[in-house]
Amino acid sequence: MQSYSLTVVAIPELEEQGREQLVERIRALVEGKKGSLSAVDIWGKRTLAYPIRHKREGTYIAMNVSMDQKHVAETKRDLSHMEDILRALVVEEGTLTIPAEPKAKEEKRKKVASRGTLIKRKIKTIEKK
Repeated sequence: MQSYSLTVVAIPELEEQGREQLVERIRALVEGKKGSLSAVDIWGKRTLAYPIRHKREGTYIAMNVSMDQKHVAETKRDLSHMEDILRALVVEEGTLTIPAEPKAKEEKRKKVASRGTLIKRKIKTIEKK
């Protein structure tokens, strides 16, 4: 079994009881695919960057899920068919890496920075004269 991070954007009209029911439906969906839901974090209502289904706000819910890789696509599809969910994102835990900056870019940045200090020094010497 692989660990995944599941983030759901639900409709903003959900009250506390509706959120709990949605989490239980997601739990049943995951457990039906022989997976498990280990942690749930309700972030609350947030403003969306752009409207989704004519909604400008959404309730964010983050979960940690363990399941076989072969069931991930099915789970995404099933989540997209739920009426209360605007968007769902499933990301494999530990796959997000920040690439190292290439040496050429780093050297170029150092050159530009050194030029800037050189120009500042020249301006100061001109001002002193």
